[in-house]
Amino acid sequence: MTLDETWDLIRDLNAEAHEVARDEWEQADLLEEEGDLDGAEEQREEASYYQASTFRELVDELPEEEHQSILYWEKENKNFREEFNAWWGQ
Repeated sequence: MTLDETWDLIRDLNAEAHEVARDEWEQADLLEEEGDLDGAEEQREEASYYQASTFRELVDELPEEEHQSILYWEKENKNFREEFNAWWGQ
């Protein structure tokens, strides 16, 4: 797969993971609107963790060719590596 195709793939996976974690993100926004900034920050951390774990699961479920393309570009392209690792999480 080309770099552009692989970028599109991980962007789509991250968007899907974000959608799965949507309720958690919305709860953080609600807490912030209510003035609970500490609670909102804690909720954002939870939402981010949930989104990242979902992203990892989606990547792990990919066909071998797509998985190998991600690994290749993660090694070969600094910008791709940084973005992918940010979405992968801790």
